[in-house]
Amino acid sequence: MLNSANRISQGLIKSLHQSAKFERILCADIYPSYSVHQKWFTFLEDLSSTSKTQIADMKIEDRSDLVRALGLSSHVLFVTHDYYELVFSKLTMVVNAAKLAREAKIKKFVSLSPVEHYHYGETNPFAVQTQAEADARKANENVVTIQSDLVFGNYGTVVNQLLTRIANGKKLHLSPSTQKVSPIHGDNLAELVEAVLTGDVNSQALVAKGNESLNWNEIVNALQQSLGTKVEVSGGSFLSSPLQNNILSEMCFQPCYRNLAQFVNKYESPQGQIDSKFNLNLKSFKQTYGESNLRKEDFTKKCSNSECALKWLFG
Repeated sequence: MLNSANRISQGLIKSLHQSAKFERILCADIYPSYSVHQKWFTFLEDLSSTSKTQIADMKIEDRSDLVRALGLSSHVLFVTHDYYELVFSKLTMVVNAAKLAREAKIKKFVSLSPVEHYHYGETNPFAVQTQAEADARKANENVVTIQSDLVFGNYGTVVNQLLTRIANGKKLHLSPSTQKVSPIHGDNLAELVEAVLTGDVNSQALVAKGNESLNWNEIVNALQQSLGTKVEVSGGSFLSSPLQNNILSEMCFQPCYRNLAQFVNKYESPQGQIDSKFNLNLKSFKQTYGESNLRKEDFTKKCSNSECALKWLFG
């Protein structure tokens, strides 16, 4: 798996590891900071010790590392990473990896692009991401791309960030898109990815969506009710809003939160519906986040480091 350290990738790894359908999973990532390494090691400790599937990891620093990782693999799962300051690699790495996978004669290359991991600092984040996926399919006929709608459950990126802010009494700076969201549970996404990796797929471009149609107010209200706590929602001031692309915004808000706010603001629903032939028993967002279903303490930020102190103070 390429770009294995983000939350959505971890959910997929856990599911594939438990299925024991692969002899080994090689997890390769940029791992840009100590905190990312630490989260990754913590995740590995939680994996089942009874699975026959081995887990190995590798840091990708240059092209030779990517070539080596592909040379050790038969199937590749590429997940768009959640490092919002490494935008160049977000748009080019999938194309380069697809080209190298063709040269390495990889049997199956699956590229998963969660809409919440796109770079919303771009003028048109959907156009540039869609173009990168199209370029990857053009470069390698064995590439299958999957666009996923908002992911929920234990391994969703944005939903977890929202729950953490709500639990910690942090304001949400939201000016939401009017488009409806069809969230998909991480478990269902993992089922789909496994089916694509191990089976025959006619289409090169797939969509992963749930069967509910929710607006952003319904999503935020469900998360508040599930935690049993309210949150202040504001668009922010002209100068200190994460929706602004300026120096003050960069100083006051973490890149992941700025991208979250802009994602909600610019959100567009992936085109198409999930293929019924996969026969997924789609889980419900509203049932998952029913009233008082979650414990606030599970999302309370236990500690903070000095680097993030200012951003959490303003954010």
